[in-house]
Amino acid sequence: MAKIFLLMVFSVLVFGGFEIKAQTTDFDASTLSKKGQKAYETILKAKVFEDAIVGEGMFSESIKAFDVLLNEKKADAAFKSLLKKANVAGKLYALCGMYFTDYPQFLAEVEKFKVSRVKVWTQSGCKMFERETNHIIEEKYFSAAIIPPSQTFKDFLKTNPQSWHFDIANGGYPASFKYFAEKEKAKARKKGGDTND
Repeated sequence: MAKIFLLMVFSVLVFGGFEIKAQTTDFDASTLSKKGQKAYETILKAKVFEDAIVGEGMFSESIKAFDVLLNEKKADAAFKSLLKKANVAGKLYALCGMYFTDYPQFLAEVEKFKVSRVKVWTQSGCKMFERETNHIIEEKYFSAAIIPPSQTFKDFLKTNPQSWHFDIANGGYPASFKYFAEKEKAKARKKGGDTND
């Protein structure tokens, strides 16, 4: 009995207990493409949560970065890393990415943000204003667009032509970001310009 006790004490002193946890390695952004690395940095440092179209009809650089990351082989790992490291706006973009890369985990993470009253600057067109993140996560006061991952934004618009408010939890922001990014790339291809492909 004394030998067992001594073995237990030795184990605690040497190993810190019986449970030896695996070391988690942090995401290495250098494993992304050059464009992916630049996009990761853009989202990491984002201070404004923007709609796809900002200013006078300009396509958002943040949404362009979001789309680049979404098309990376390690998109899921990149978005999960950004969820931990980015500013508030970047975390919201990360959630939008996880909507496509890991929907079950997205649902779990969204629940944590539903109670957040942290404010973040948002921009839609030329309008900029502060909003509490819980209202961006889940629209409670107006009719929210409900777009499951299996439905495209284009298909949603065909069957729901009326005006809707977007949020993250119901898929409005993620689906619209992807839709407008694809439209922007198609426009660039027609002009023979650079795309995120």
